[in-house]
Amino acid sequence: MREMEVRFRTDFFQPAPGAEKDTEPGVPGYHDKSLALWLAERLKEQRFAVESVQRHGLVWYLAIACPDPAHKLFLMCGNTDLEGRAWIVRSTVHAVTFRARLSRIFQGDTPVLPELERLNQHLRKLLHLIPDMHMERAQ
Repeated sequence: MREMEVRFRTDFFQPAPGAEKDTEPGVPGYHDKSLALWLAERLKEQRFAVESVQRHGLVWYLAIACPDPAHKLFLMCGNTDLEGRAWIVRSTVHAVTFRARLSRIFQGDTPVLPELERLNQHLRKLLHLIPDMHMERAQ
């Protein structure tokens, strides 16, 4: 189980209605909300409990419920160019309790969470559903 980062190119995502309110002119991100909403809908279809979709800084975060209450799953996504063609999606897990944070500090590794691996597997499948998607890098 590891966090995963995927970079790809596609023209599929267009600015979501109201995107201009969420983005500064001349900064990548005008198209981001459409990718975040698309991922949220596809994950809900796969029975993931998407708790929220929110913009933080230059990326959108999808908070996903985890069976382990000491942790929370996240997908971070955004576009990396001004044209809305280059994209990045990253899965991650965060310790949300003090005890889980201490464990991560002293043990130095993210705990093995089968739910993160399940999320990564579905993310790989979902990204291949995007029309005209060209994978640049997957870690």
